[in-house]
Amino acid sequence: MKCLFKYLCFCIVFLLPLTTDAEIAGEVIFRHPDNPNELWITYVENTNNARLL
Repeated sequence: MKCLFKYLCFCIVFLLPLTTDAEIAGEVIFRHPDNPNELWITYVENTNNARLL
């Protein structure tokens, strides 16, 4: 149990900041805010061309 606690602390202190500072690039798939049953896809650089997946 002590070893598991040390592992979790290590992950939180060292690995979590690496994932939270990641920059999104390329295509993103998301749920439309007006209709959560639809999946949409768009480019991060140009969000005007969002289309239904």
